[in-house]
Amino acid sequence: MTPPAIPSAPTGLTALAGNSSVVLNWTASTAKGSPTYSVLRSTSSGSGYVSIASSLTAATYTDLTALNGTVYYYVVKATNVGGTSPASSEVTATPVNPPVLAISPNTRTFVRNSAIIPVTPSNTGGAIASCAVVPSLPNGLVLATSTCG
Repeated sequence: MTPPAIPSAPTGLTALAGNSSVVLNWTASTAKGSPTYSVLRSTSSGSGYVSIASSLTAATYTDLTALNGTVYYYVVKATNVGGTSPASSEVTATPVNPPVLAISPNTRTFVRNSAIIPVTPSNTGGAIASCAVVPSLPNGLVLATSTCG
């Protein structure tokens, strides 16, 4: 019996960077012979790939060994009993720390019948989407949400 043909290179590879992770998705192969997938990663574009996952049966993989701030290049190969495909097109991703909103000093004391000095937060990410006070404010105090986002 003739073995199935070698699978074609996987297509549609995408990468979504997160905090110390990269989620990869691609289009599943239609090759005969129950193909499995290998994910290869490099820190140099076009060369130096090392396998970080193999024998995957789903067309998705999450790289949980990625380091924040490091640029990674990924390709995927499909394998069946006929052999291993060429590599997919390369994608790149750079995991990052999540943005942090910091208010300094962290502890504020407010005196009754005295003006409250505005607190200016420092923002390491994008626009502020929402804000809240925890624990909740005492009765009679209101958070001006117009300055939150």
